[in-house]
Amino acid sequence: MNTGYNVIDGKLISYSGNEERILLDNNIIEVSDNAFRYNKSIKFVIIPFAIKIGNEAFKGCTSLEEVIIMGNLKEIGNEAFSMCISLKEVHLPDSVTTIGSNA
Repeated sequence: MNTGYNVIDGKLISYSGNEERILLDNNIIEVSDNAFRYNKSIKFVIIPFAIKIGNEAFKGCTSLEEVIIMGNLKEIGNEAFSMCISLKEVHLPDSVTTIGSNA
């Protein structure tokens, strides 16, 4: 994984890098609230094994165009992708059971 990631016990707490393409490690099982919030660099994200994406996790990522989520994701938090004005595609697994408001 590239630099800029703050991960504790499989939980991505924050990201401070400037890569356009993000491939999260297989050991990340949760993307915390606000983890990528207002990151202007990210265009493409692959999340292979997370089971939860927190509230406002990608809020305001205005360059984000595509998100691919695999594995056994269960929950997407409130406003997880709000204000992502360039977002064109989000690929979700069938395992998702909860999608928060304004996600």
